[in-house]
Amino acid sequence: MAQNIYKEHYVCLGGCKGVSNTPGVCQALDCAHHHHELVKCPCTDGCHFNFDLKKFKVSSKK
Repeated sequence: MAQNIYKEHYVCLGGCKGVSNTPGVCQALDCAHHHHELVKCPCTDGCHFNFDLKKFKVSSKK
């Protein structure tokens, strides 16, 4: 079984593809998901966006 060596982190599912070590909302002014919640990233290989986006529910803090 592969071990996840990457610590917990959160990503933006919008166009900016931002990554954060803490939960929160997207801060990129030019992102389609500005002010939307970041989601916990399930990656095990450091490829943050190499997973099925359909699994995530996106909410807004507006």
